Amino acid sequence: MANKMQKELNQSEKSVSHTSASTQKPRSKKSIINGDLLDIDAHRRFAKAGMSVSLGALVLTAFGMKNKTVKKIHIVAGVAMVGFSLYHAGLYDNGVIKKMINNAAKKRRIKIKAGKGYE
Repeated sequence: MANKMQKELNQSEKSVSHTSASTQKPRSKKSIINGDLLDIDAHRRFAKAGMSVSLGALVLTAFGMKNKTVKKIHIVAGVAMVGFSLYHAGLYDNGVIKKMINNAAKKRRIKIKAGKGYE
């Protein structure tokens, strides 16, 4: 019985990996890095993940404030939470960070059009 289930699981994994590989075109590491660094949505996901992790650290360390090490971690997590919140706020509407990313993306597009691509 377990053998049959293992066989079905292996077949389903093969079919899933085959369909996902055929739908995605392969990209080099360089294009992934260049694309994600200038993508606002990637920055927003990073900021949200940072806020989530720092909030979790704040909550977990709040219970052990009598310990000096935990207290220091709590303070660092609080500073990180404020930093990620400011970073996140800057990525929306007329935020400073959003303008910087858009300007960098615009300069990159101009260089590529002029034939001065990155290498």
